[in-house]
Amino acid sequence: MSSSGVLKQKLQSLQGKKFTGRIDIKNSQGKEWRLYFCLSRLMWADGGYYPYRAWERLLSKYCPHLDPHLMDITRAKEFECWNYYLIVSLLQRFLITKEQALSLIKERIDIILFDIYQVESQEKLNYSFVLVEDNFPEESGLKVSITLLKIESVLQSVDNIWRQWESLGLAKFNPHLAPVVKNPVLLQQQFKGKENTYKKLVS
Repeated sequence: MSSSGVLKQKLQSLQGKKFTGRIDIKNSQGKEWRLYFCLSRLMWADGGYYPYRAWERLLSKYCPHLDPHLMDITRAKEFECWNYYLIVSLLQRFLITKEQALSLIKERIDIILFDIYQVESQEKLNYSFVLVEDNFPEESGLKVSITLLKIESVLQSVDNIWRQWESLGLAKFNPHLAPVVKNPVLLQQQFKGKENTYKKLVS
């Protein structure tokens, strides 16, 4: 089966079933991703690599003028989906627009699905379906639904991103990782007289 075959199969199997709940996905090292559904439409995705760093990147991209002090991170961390809770809170307080909220949600889902595509191209993943009888509990942070995305449209978007990544020969390279300077002294010698360039590179 292709790199994204199992994930696509699992998601496509939900269509028309009105599934409300979660799919927990784990790899052999215990890394976990979670996909949240309401009536078989995607409402949120979480887990994976560096969730706090990913959240900061998304905020700086879509809400660059937002004062971080206006976010109650301590309160948000009481919720399972703390970043979704924050998006709802910011939207309800008119600190972000509906368009910004939708962009944050859509890109977060794309990032998580891309990660699963990539890991699945290298190893078999474990999928667990968790059904929610009525609605998500208060502690989930998902009581308020901002948008429900059709599985097909989300898969089409991520398929395109993944195909581009593969076509560049980058399938084995994780986009979340960053290079590490192993020998800063040697590197600094290469940039004598260019201290500012060296500082930028190291940062």
